[in-house]
Amino acid sequence: MVAVCRAERGKPASTISWSLAGNDSVTQQQDPDGSVTVESQLEIPEHMDPENLTCIMRHQFWDQEKTLVPKLREAYSSKLWIRIVLVLIIMISVTFVFALKNGYVKSEMSQTNSSPGNMSQEPVLCFCLLPCVYQ
Repeated sequence: MVAVCRAERGKPASTISWSLAGNDSVTQQQDPDGSVTVESQLEIPEHMDPENLTCIMRHQFWDQEKTLVPKLREAYSSKLWIRIVLVLIIMISVTFVFALKNGYVKSEMSQTNSSPGNMSQEPVLCFCLLPCVYQ
């Protein structure tokens, strides 16, 4: 998991530290008005309990530091992508079944060769936005 602490639009930039030591990264973004947004992300090892984790922010114009309890999110969004893909597959499947049941997708037999002696037929798939109409 990753804990994220963010100080937005400071002039000058705030400093961010953590109550627990770990692998953290800090990024700064210069805003057009000259203010700075600082974000610190702390990777939390699985064996570490994040219950007592706090983010400590300091700014030169503050009388005292601010201590926040960060929201936690997973370090890698691979689980999110897996969920998105699964939801999309389910939605496509449900849509196709709905289309089959409501006549938006039909199969009809058509002759592949119009000669009277050859009566072989192959299925033709019709996928329409409106119910399929056959002549």
